[in-house]
Amino acid sequence: MRSTTRVAICLWPLLIAQAPIGAVYGQEHGAGADSAELSLDRVLDAHEATVAAVQRVWAKAEMQVPRPGGGWKPVLWLEWARDGSIERFRTLRPDPENPEGRIVESDELFRGTQVWRRIRRIPGGAGQNAGLASAEEAYRYLIEPAAGRNLPHPNLPEALLLRLADPQGRFPGVTLRELVRAFAEKQGRVALSSAEKAVSISLIPKDATAAGIKKVEIELDPQAGYLVRKVVWHMPAADEGEPAHDWQYQLEVVRFDGDDAGAYLPVEVHSTNTATDPASHARLVVTELVLNEPLPNEALDFRIPAGTVVGYFDTPDGKPRIAVWGANNKPERFFSKLADFQRYLESQEAARAGGGSAFGTAAILGLLMAVLLWLAYRRRDRQDSRSGSAAGT
Repeated sequence: MRSTTRVAICLWPLLIAQAPIGAVYGQEHGAGADSAELSLDRVLDAHEATVAAVQRVWAKAEMQVPRPGGGWKPVLWLEWARDGSIERFRTLRPDPENPEGRIVESDELFRGTQVWRRIRRIPGGAGQNAGLASAEEAYRYLIEPAAGRNLPHPNLPEALLLRLADPQGRFPGVTLRELVRAFAEKQGRVALSSAEKAVSISLIPKDATAAGIKKVEIELDPQAGYLVRKVVWHMPAADEGEPAHDWQYQLEVVRFDGDDAGAYLPVEVHSTNTATDPASHARLVVTELVLNEPLPNEALDFRIPAGTVVGYFDTPDGKPRIAVWGANNKPERFFSKLADFQRYLESQEAARAGGGSAFGTAAILGLLMAVLLWLAYRRRDRQDSRSGSAAGT
């Protein structure tokens, strides 16, 4: 396993290149650009080829913020593993009961058509923590269809994963090609220019007020496979509320690393947000890295403990079910009706009554209520998502 320090990630799965960009977008060349050698088509093709060169990656990263007295303080730990189409994201936060420890806040595995999710329960909610027999039961598990999920993971800066996302969420994680196309199709201005060590793409909307974005400046590094080296989102002042001034959100790669096959990764990436006064700063670094080599066994080994209750939403009819997990990391039984699930819980309680079970009647009712609220929320959330998608088409 290859390891290094202060390495930040800037990759995401390749989307298929679309129509020739010079023909579609009516590109403009700035000073210093040679149209015979430099074009949006060539630049984006090279950019996407570098993304495609990354087949396997595993990284342990830290999100850091400045310390008041100087230096950097880690506030979030991240793990990212990818092997072809299989991908996993883990987010860990400081343990409030152990200053030196960390707790898993979320764990997501994208595997084919499914997403397996492990999410920490919110303390104090009705039935949330009643009768928990172990620390593992402090987590909720869900299995959902992967279709329609907005990637990449929200805790990893999207521009670092070869996605771009504006700070207001109008572009929630798009590829460079998709972003250029979006501006061009709205009759925005797309300009390409080159300097000694960088190629720049400038995106200016036709109507900044309607777009909610004044300008996007993107620098690509030819020495690192035309990966994004810097992106600056120029944002207008808010019509009402804060910020009352124009502001910027910037991500900048300090340096890159790569392998002999033409795969590159950014190394240490800084972010700056001027919406606040003073401006806020952060950086993402990686403490362990594997690139295009066999991954550690634990990198993609997502296991659900036997006996765990799982919210199962990936069903042919679209109706949620409750699954009880088996010992072979597969569902042992399903329940489509809550009444059947309640009888199952009661039978389990009766079977364990003489063994000092941590689950009592109150815990069963609390868990049942939590499941009811949970399924109702997830169903409404999915319906709202489908309605929003339909409205946007």
